[in-house]
Amino acid sequence: MHKFIKELGYGVGLGIITALIIVLFTSLVHWGTWLLWEFLPAELGQPVFWPLLIGLVGGLVVGLLQKYVGPYPYHMQETLKRTKQPQFYRGKTWRNFVNAIVILIFGAGVGPEAALVAIVACFVVWINDRLQYADSNPEFLTTNGLGAVMALVFTNPFFGLSEQIDHEPAKTKSAAHYAVNIATIASAWLVFSTLQKLVSTPFFHLRFQHFNWSWSWLWAGLLAFVLAEAYSWLYFQAIKPLEALGKLPQPIWLALLGGLVLGLTGMWSSYLLFSGEESIVTLLQNYSKMSVGFLIILGIGKMLLAIFYNATGWRGGDIFPNIFGSICLGLAVGVALGLPVIAVATVSCAVILTNIMQKPLLVCGLLILVLPLSLFPIVVVSSLASAGVHKLLPRSESAA
Repeated sequence: MHKFIKELGYGVGLGIITALIIVLFTSLVHWGTWLLWEFLPAELGQPVFWPLLIGLVGGLVVGLLQKYVGPYPYHMQETLKRTKQPQFYRGKTWRNFVNAIVILIFGAGVGPEAALVAIVACFVVWINDRLQYADSNPEFLTTNGLGAVMALVFTNPFFGLSEQIDHEPAKTKSAAHYAVNIATIASAWLVFSTLQKLVSTPFFHLRFQHFNWSWSWLWAGLLAFVLAEAYSWLYFQAIKPLEALGKLPQPIWLALLGGLVLGLTGMWSSYLLFSGEESIVTLLQNYSKMSVGFLIILGIGKMLLAIFYNATGWRGGDIFPNIFGSICLGLAVGVALGLPVIAVATVSCAVILTNIMQKPLLVCGLLILVLPLSLFPIVVVSSLASAGVHKLLPRSESAA
């Protein structure tokens, strides 16, 4: 009982700290984004070449940071591995923080979740060392913080809880741990909701136009499933050469290449800038005015650019870009073939995310609040079916 009370109190404290870190981080990103992408171009007369200029300047800054500060922010799996190292947090917190802030405000199409997990993990391990939780499972304490980060970044407590459940080793799962998980997310959510107005972070919930269920959705869903599986296979083949870029020992030139691509693609379409968290709402309002070809290029481009940016030093998460890209491809297929667009987009999103994340529980936890709740049965069936297919036909290459 004493251990449970200690871990429960620790979880509540961790939730509060996580919320404060995310509010500070998000506030700085919003302020920097406003400065670079709204205030300065407005003062200079909205130059057409602004994305290219920002991309090249950002490429130089990111390259210098990658060379002299280090390859930060860490990716999530990288963070989880490093937390097992003694005092891994030494000199790492500010490096993850600074590099991530710069990458995000310069407009890279990556998400903030990887950096925030790394930053919170540094605090978790530091606190563990100070409080000497020798009788507690350090991996549980770390994944507990991971779940709180995911809950707040995606404004979805279900995703945070599913992350905690999925990452915790089976041998350590217990009712007490679930109670600590829930307490951590609840305290983080309470603080974040109170301070949310300071950062103007909207709930990441997508609203489709009014729809009615029909039998045509079944055939549309089956076709969307097959096409999404086919695209997933092509995606894994396409990312291999992109990931190979990251092995080149030229961080400054790589970052400049990333900045050049960021600028050129940003001039072509602003939808390719940033993670897609906010622009996807505009996409759903205007997709009917876009050509099928544009939607396909946009969807594929958004997802592949997230891999490309990471390979060139513009490191970050890929969940938001993958949501944007998979829905975009679903919209394109629905419009092109005259199928129920909402059904196709939902199946496309669930299947592609399941293939990339390879964890149907996380996909369902993520999409339960992202998409309208009435579409959740489609998400569950699509995700589980995709996972089942790949149990029978294992992937030759894992992207996880």
